[in-house]
Amino acid sequence: MIGAQVGALIYIGIAVFQCAAMLGAPVGEYMQGGSVKGRLPRQRRAAAAVSALVLVLNACAILGVTGTGPLAELESPWLELLWWLTSAGAVVGAALNLATRSRKERLVFGPLSLILLVIVRLVHLSWPPGVIQR
Repeated sequence: MIGAQVGALIYIGIAVFQCAAMLGAPVGEYMQGGSVKGRLPRQRRAAAAVSALVLVLNACAILGVTGTGPLAELESPWLELLWWLTSAGAVVGAALNLATRSRKERLVFGPLSLILLVIVRLVHLSWPPGVIQR
């Protein structure tokens, strides 16, 4: 499914952004509520690293449920659990990115998170409930 591939690319792109923040890029206003101008402090960089890992896992999950990607061979119950977590994360991510006080974060990641939410929902609708496509 092309939607899953687009979703995976968006997740990976955001993960790269998180990695840049973790490495010291001056992008604090675009993430984590936008309360930090410039480089994130050390503790917040750790949060960016965790976010990057979760985003990569989400990319793998969205591909895995369509039978492609590195998790395609994962046993169905585990993949389905990961998929449900990815789906819930898409809802929470959209809500947080649209509600943030940071105008820059809201303008950049608000639309991206809405696109991801739509893609996740479309992928979800493409397979019968309780069954991962193979």
